[in-house]
Amino acid sequence: MEAEAAAPPLPPPPRPGITSAAADEPEPYRVGYKKPPKHSQFKKGQSGNKKGRPKGAKGLNTIVRNIYTKKVTVRSASGSERMSKMEAIVHKTVEKSFSGDMRAIDKSLKLYAQCVPDEPIAVAAPVESVSAADMDAHDKAILAAYRRTAREEEDE
Repeated sequence: MEAEAAAPPLPPPPRPGITSAAADEPEPYRVGYKKPPKHSQFKKGQSGNKKGRPKGAKGLNTIVRNIYTKKVTVRSASGSERMSKMEAIVHKTVEKSFSGDMRAIDKSLKLYAQCVPDEPIAVAAPVESVSAADMDAHDKAILAAYRRTAREEEDE
């Protein structure tokens, strides 16, 4: 029994997949999930999409932005003025709305409400009813004439 006690200690068990001889050599590359074959991997410095968008190519948003921000000379009552095309469109829409174009008025009001949401659109306050005590004789006569006319039209 004493011979067994004097036996040298056992070496630690080898780690899974690595043997003492293979510890010095790299493990062979295994193809699998997220590990494509070496020959089909991207080369260093090479893009993955060779026929992709070339550098400097512009998208639609960039093209539209560039067109609408270009400066143009606009003639107005105060003389000629340089402004972006978008500014000129807004000026023209507001100008048309002042001439009574209902479409332009609608677009101007919607644009204002969208661009300045904090500030309410100034609209004329509704006419409040006035009591008879606040009217003078002239106002009462006008109101009476209006009522007669309204009744006559109703009877017809």
